[in-house]
Amino acid sequence: MAMLVIILAIVVAGSVIGFLYVLVRQPVKPTTQTMTKTVISNITSEQTTIVVSVVTVVSTETVTSTQSSTSSSSSSSSSSSSSITTSSTTMSTTTSTTTTTTQSGQADFALSLPSSMLVSVGQANNTQMLVYSENNFSKTVVLKVIQVSPNISASLIPDVVTPPRGGSANSTLLVILQPYVTPRHFEIDIKGTSGSISHIVEIQVHVVSTTSGMSAVVSDFLSFGCINSTKVAQKLIGDLIQVQSLIDSGNINKALHKLKDFDTMVKTQTGVTISPSCTVGNTTFSPEDVLLDDSANLASRIDRAFPLDLSFIADDLSQIWTQYGGVIVQGLMISPFIIIIAAGVFLGLSSRKNKKHEGC
Repeated sequence: MAMLVIILAIVVAGSVIGFLYVLVRQPVKPTTQTMTKTVISNITSEQTTIVVSVVTVVSTETVTSTQSSTSSSSSSSSSSSSSITTSSTTMSTTTSTTTTTTQSGQADFALSLPSSMLVSVGQANNTQMLVYSENNFSKTVVLKVIQVSPNISASLIPDVVTPPRGGSANSTLLVILQPYVTPRHFEIDIKGTSGSISHIVEIQVHVVSTTSGMSAVVSDFLSFGCINSTKVAQKLIGDLIQVQSLIDSGNINKALHKLKDFDTMVKTQTGVTISPSCTVGNTTFSPEDVLLDDSANLASRIDRAFPLDLSFIADDLSQIWTQYGGVIVQGLMISPFIIIIAAGVFLGLSSRKNKKHEGC
């Protein structure tokens, strides 16, 4: 029994020794990423023009919201729900119409505006506002934005409308973000006035990150001098294009890894080609903080849109086999020879020991 245990121990030890022998004799070079400067140097002069329009908005996240409808003698509210798919630069949400009259039967107007809208960082978006006639109202209504967050441009085009009796007039609310505005939520209040009659309607604006929006931010930072290298800006935009491509093809884990590459380059280039501090207009900000905040929001949105992605398991196993598969196979091939040699040595020593005992 003791002899069997010893032989099994020799077999296991021989296997380990064989594997380690091959591993030491043929070390595997770890996979390394090309340094930023090397990647940048491969960009030709023909690529110095940054084209943001080729980047699409981050894909498949769908948000659905529904508003309830209520009515009374003094005020009424109606709504319609729709799905929001951020697959293009045009984003809209649920429309809720709010109608308020000062007195039953009196000629009046009502303001209709979506309850919320999405705007991508570095970009603009617009939505339609309607001014409805009630009780044969047909006078001029002056529209004005009375509340908006700093660094946000909001305007109504046109800002003076006249709804026909029993009809409505249109106005477009245009929201433009400065490139340093990061993901957040804010409210815009709009007031409509006609003589002594006035009404106020509000809309919630949700600023989110998209690959196209972040590319626009990088392009703006380049034009403002916050980034002083066209090649660095081009590399950052190239990473974002790859992120979008990986999302579109369903490689979510790889997309998140590529987004980390974007973050790494932003950090390593800050103080080199990316200014630690930049001023646009009267606002001073950190380009690094803006880009990293935008990236974090995009990563969060990707995680929410694809919560059950497990592709990284196959990717990691594939990478392990690529790096160590050959070593494992060679180790297994050489192990039997080491086991035979070790067993022969052990049996030889045991036989000699037994003969000595017999001689005694």
